[in-house]
Amino acid sequence: MRSGAFIGVLQVIILSLFVMFLAFVNTYYADTASMSLNVGNVAPSISNVQISNFSSLSAHEYNHLVVCTFDVYDANGYSDISTASANFSLSGRTAGADEDTHYTPSPACTKTQGGSNTANVRCRFLVDYYADYGTWYCYPYTSDSSGAHDDSPTQSATSPSLVTIEINGTYPGGGNNPGNDLDFGSIAAGQNSSVANFTKIINVGNRQVDVQISGTDLTGSGTIDSTNITFNKSVYGGPTKVGSKSADPDSSPRQLESSAWSWADFNLRDRADTDSNFYTGPTKTIAWKVRVPTGTATGSYSGTLTITGVAG
Repeated sequence: MRSGAFIGVLQVIILSLFVMFLAFVNTYYADTASMSLNVGNVAPSISNVQISNFSSLSAHEYNHLVVCTFDVYDANGYSDISTASANFSLSGRTAGADEDTHYTPSPACTKTQGGSNTANVRCRFLVDYYADYGTWYCYPYTSDSSGAHDDSPTQSATSPSLVTIEINGTYPGGGNNPGNDLDFGSIAAGQNSSVANFTKIINVGNRQVDVQISGTDLTGSGTIDSTNITFNKSVYGGPTKVGSKSADPDSSPRQLESSAWSWADFNLRDRADTDSNFYTGPTKTIAWKVRVPTGTATGSYSGTLTITGVAG
């Protein structure tokens, strides 16, 4: 009996342990679900915009090379960068070509691979000396194969201030002088200029200019004081006048002095791109006559006339 009871108890214990084991053991069945994500296109981006060589533009210089460089990044790779260009402008990104205010690349911008996702872009602009003075901007642009684009960064540079004139003189009566000399020809002592000489003042900078005028005595066998030379604006008709040191040469002959006199309303504009050439565009003339005092010794006389351009 005891043996049978023990076996029964043992069977109950084993059964209980088996049930407990089953409680901790589960059967799992695996299943899968697909995942998807659509990554939208991001436009290429521009950075590191730089302008170089603008500050070295000089007076009466044509086709001066100005360079704008920038970098482009495209997450889809270098090959996805479709276009990269720029304009160099004082008047805005979309302005029309104008040698005073707006330049397009010449030739087209170059694009070279900088990395698997980047391009280095170099744009050349051939700028003329009369490009208007002010703050200019490089306006870069890039797009990818889908047409997404970036044009937000810019870079600015101020043009050099070019206040420069050239002088082209004439012989008496208006004949052309190949140089810039003011040649009064041959005048006897006690006589005066019969006709005016002219100096053509040519603006070869990018600013409106006024002028400062001074001159030395004419020296040779003797001395002819500079005040015997008089000038006024454009036309000097009639007899040679004594003039004065205080005259307004807009209307009356003024005596030439050794100290510089400022003609503050000369107002010679800078050249516009519509001018056919610098000689016929931004120019003004000054008329000159000389009085040779009685008793002046015969001979050749010379001196120096100085005309300086100043920002007007």
